[in-house]
Amino acid sequence: MEHENRNNKTDELTIVKIYDRILRLLGENRFHTISSLKIGVAGCGILGQILPPIFSRLGVAEIRTLDKDIVKIENLPNSLFFNKAHLGLPKSVIATSIAKQYALK
Repeated sequence: MEHENRNNKTDELTIVKIYDRILRLLGENRFHTISSLKIGVAGCGILGQILPPIFSRLGVAEIRTLDKDIVKIENLPNSLFFNKAHLGLPKSVIATSIAKQYALK
């Protein structure tokens, strides 16, 4: 039990260090509001694929993406995150996966 408490304190300290600038800029109350948000992004085109990683880095609790399209070769020049390995895969699945990679928590 003591080891778990130590790990929780370490995790809390790490989160405070990671989000120090945001905490100072927004204040603790606003940061906690952001960290409890559940955000949906409709469309994973140029803008829709950029927003989930940004929200993830800000500490948003849950991000869902919705796009019925798949990644096509003509999407690649306009994309920051999609690449050839993603061809034929659902855009929303890739966008959500990328957002999780950018999470700091």
